[in-house]
Amino acid sequence: MRPWFDTDARREALLTEARSWVGTPFFGNSASKGKGVSCQKLAGALYEAVGFGSLDVPDAPMSRARFCTDSLVAAWMQDRTDFVPVPRGEPLVPGDLVTFRLPRSVHHVGVMVLPGVFISATEDAGAQFRPLADSTWRARLADVWRPIQP
Repeated sequence: MRPWFDTDARREALLTEARSWVGTPFFGNSASKGKGVSCQKLAGALYEAVGFGSLDVPDAPMSRARFCTDSLVAAWMQDRTDFVPVPRGEPLVPGDLVTFRLPRSVHHVGVMVLPGVFISATEDAGAQFRPLADSTWRARLADVWRPIQP
């Protein structure tokens, strides 16, 4: 199985699109560049903009992350056939979908855009590039999913 982001052109398109979202404030279950975006809708918008296709990203109630221990993200990703899980320890590559435990369940997602750097949207900071090596994110990293070519 070949990763979908296996060409320089696709990786560059992803980085360019991600840069265009930086600074967009957080707004739950929204994907309006410059106006408001949530983490899962940002991931969906990025993949769609660079030609991967629609993710049909589900809406996720913010209260769920605060009070539930089961994950809508994990269940949703496990049913997808266009992504494969990345084993722990394998290097992450641009295009990988990274998931994080916040605070009790896997509820937050981001997309790797450079080696060691992902983009995501959070309530406090909106859409930003973040280093995966940062202790906050490294400690919360749950699963990684790689988009593949059919």
